[in-house]
Amino acid sequence: MDGELIELFRVLDGWSITSFPSQQTVHPGETLAQFERYQENNNLIEARRVLEAEILRLRPSVRMAHLGAISEVRQAGPQGFDVGAYVSHLHSLVAGVRVRENGWDDARTHLLHGLAVAPHSKEPHHGLVQVYVELGEFESAIAQLDSVIRGDKFAAAMMFDLGSSIEWRREFAAARECYQRVVASDACGLMAELASRRLERLGHRGNDPPQLSELKALSSRATEQLVRGDIPAALDHFLRVLSWSPRHSGTWFGVGYIYQQRMASQEVALMDEGQQPVFAVTKRTEARLALKRAAQAYELAVRYAPELAEAHHQLANCYCGLDLLPMALAAARKAAELEPSSSPVLSDLGGILVANDDLDEAELVCTKAASIDPNDRIVQWHLARILSRRGKRNEADRHSARQAQAFPGAPITKE
Repeated sequence: MDGELIELFRVLDGWSITSFPSQQTVHPGETLAQFERYQENNNLIEARRVLEAEILRLRPSVRMAHLGAISEVRQAGPQGFDVGAYVSHLHSLVAGVRVRENGWDDARTHLLHGLAVAPHSKEPHHGLVQVYVELGEFESAIAQLDSVIRGDKFAAAMMFDLGSSIEWRREFAAARECYQRVVASDACGLMAELASRRLERLGHRGNDPPQLSELKALSSRATEQLVRGDIPAALDHFLRVLSWSPRHSGTWFGVGYIYQQRMASQEVALMDEGQQPVFAVTKRTEARLALKRAAQAYELAVRYAPELAEAHHQLANCYCGLDLLPMALAAARKAAELEPSSSPVLSDLGGILVANDDLDEAELVCTKAASIDPNDRIVQWHLARILSRRGKRNEADRHSARQAQAFPGAPITKE
């Protein structure tokens, strides 16, 4: 289930939701708050009973919804939501409790009921994958995951995670199938690189997985190599760490940084005079591929650590370089939300807003950035461009002068 819908359920205290024609009143916030209180006190039996009673009470409404008598549960608030989705979420919560109680078969039953009332909800699908793995039904786990991740941006990452989970249980044939699917679906991506490394390792089953301490040491070594400028060795070690610990956001950030530097080096090569046309095309292709891989790495970094502001920031810059302005704007806004006092973050958000022709907001954002760091040359440049485009030549010239003061001798760039 989408996180936004789950969050909606959590904040609905005091909102009444009435289903027609049965006129049943539902208080999702109250029910979930009661469930969470029991769960926090480790009273799993009562936590489960609260949810099961709510499911039983709403069962007639769900049946009528499927018969077409009602299509949704209406709330005394600005939005409505599907009663089936709510009941499906309750089933998933009960399944989670049963997992904690080692009731795996019962958990599977609840998740299947959740799918029956809300077939398009992702929450029970992912729950079933976990249950099938624990029950040793690996083919079912692979098929279940495959049915829900088609078209998902992180499909390859999720299949890799499943393969890794299965491999740790030493079920090598099923793990190999997962990795092969990743390689086939992510031909030019970073997850295919990791999956290829794991497939190669599967040929040497005598090698036990590395200990956590080994992975930490390898990550530290990669960082030292990156600082020293030994980029190939750093990238190799980062990827080795990720092939065993794919949820490490800091390592994904390091990989993104390396590919950004590769893109920049190709751009520098393009600036050299006298290059042959074939060379220029090759360099542009390599630069774009490096930028795509940098974006993929930063996407994975923010997937596993949504609070990592700098990853959102650099992801926005990558999207901008790939001409994906709507995605760049969304990532830049998220970075600014997490780091509202960062001049570089606000400056880049302002630049993306300018590219999006939103000059009003761009001026507000860049003005705030300039108040934080008046010596930020890029901010002054953005302000000069914005004001120039709005016909405010005197103010634009003033910011151009500040740009020159911040970097004496540097050329002044105007729109």
